[in-house]
Amino acid sequence: MANEAVLDPTVEPFFRVNEEPAYTYYVKKPEINGLMLNAMPGVSVPFIKALLNGYDAFQGVERLVEVVGNARDCLRMIMHKHPSVCQGINFDMVNIADIDRRGMQADNGKLLQALPIGGN
Repeated sequence: MANEAVLDPTVEPFFRVNEEPAYTYYVKKPEINGLMLNAMPGVSVPFIKALLNGYDAFQGVERLVEVVGNARDCLRMIMHKHPSVCQGINFDMVNIADIDRRGMQADNGKLLQALPIGGN
């Protein structure tokens, strides 16, 4: 299996084994999906903290779309540091609670087809 992934990197190893993309698999298995959702902040939160400490491009942005935001940690952190972002949209393929906090909403869709209108 490992040698096949190295010889042909165009197919993800997860897909080779399960014959479907990882996220499609996770959605069908709530216990695995829960683990994945809990693991994601461990990767994204430290990254966004570092990004926000050295990057100021969100100044003046009023509406921000986070694509595949899962638990919305990144969007929440950006909105906290930049109050000008008064509307945050979490664009994801799975159903998530409609409103989480100030101006934050969920928009379910297919990320490879189109983003919400007016998103930055």
